[in-house]
Amino acid sequence: MLGILSVLIIVHECGHFSVARFFGFQTPVFGFGLPFGPHWVVGKRWGTEFRVHACLLGGYVAIPELGDESNQDAFGVPLKPFKKFPIWQRALVAFAGVGFNMLFAYLVTLVMFFVLGQPIYSTSIDSLPKENPIAARAGIQKGDELVSIDSFKVTTSDEAVSYLSAHKSTPVKINVIRDKQPMTIEMTTNSNGKVGMALISKLVTYQKVDGNSLEVPGLAFSKLCKLTWSMLDALGQMVQGLAAGGKASGGHPAVGIQDLHGVLAVVAIGANIAQQDWSQLFIFTIMISMDLAIINLAP
Repeated sequence: MLGILSVLIIVHECGHFSVARFFGFQTPVFGFGLPFGPHWVVGKRWGTEFRVHACLLGGYVAIPELGDESNQDAFGVPLKPFKKFPIWQRALVAFAGVGFNMLFAYLVTLVMFFVLGQPIYSTSIDSLPKENPIAARAGIQKGDELVSIDSFKVTTSDEAVSYLSAHKSTPVKINVIRDKQPMTIEMTTNSNGKVGMALISKLVTYQKVDGNSLEVPGLAFSKLCKLTWSMLDALGQMVQGLAAGGKASGGHPAVGIQDLHGVLAVVAIGANIAQQDWSQLFIFTIMISMDLAIINLAP
């Protein structure tokens, strides 16, 4: 897992490095690992000193002309006189890391589609919030597998939430599977398009993608866009959850400060995923790569 994180960070820094070199920025140091403790110089090329640090997690690239001239001695290598670069070039260099993470996520998605196929998810009822008992009173139970709403087939929790949100104060038929038996339960959404179901989705299998070598890249891009939107939606739900003190809302499980994870937690989660099913590392890598892009765009 540390290897995956390191690769993703190196990809990010390669974006900064490549675009900076293209425009003529100085890149005196490219480091593999965290920039503290002992390091070893493994080579010099293109005016760049390549270093390997004792702590191999991550990496960095020094681009002094993105800062100011007061830090000329911070890199431990002689620098040329600083050049002035237009704002659009500086902006592209700053954005390049995000761009490379997005591109890498797309390439991993494309490989997944060609090698394994498209991921298929199962959505089930995670909990029934007491503050909105519509679903509970209608007969929905925790653990029910959500198959469809009316004639709309549900594959992820976000699809279910979007459908219900578009049908406010409307009678709907919730089709579920309970103890391997199909059931249809009728209820009416409230004025916000909610029925009081907190949903959770999990990967169950992969399905071969129908399409030629020209169609699959488009399908992979569409999947990445949907996954990214789900991540942004989850981020929004987290903000709402933090503001609401960790209460469930909008059909999503309760989210609070305890759900914010650091590097070690991410490594532990990835290791657990790998033990259960190595193929899920594709989704894990895609999500972490896009997460790095989103985090770096946030400021």
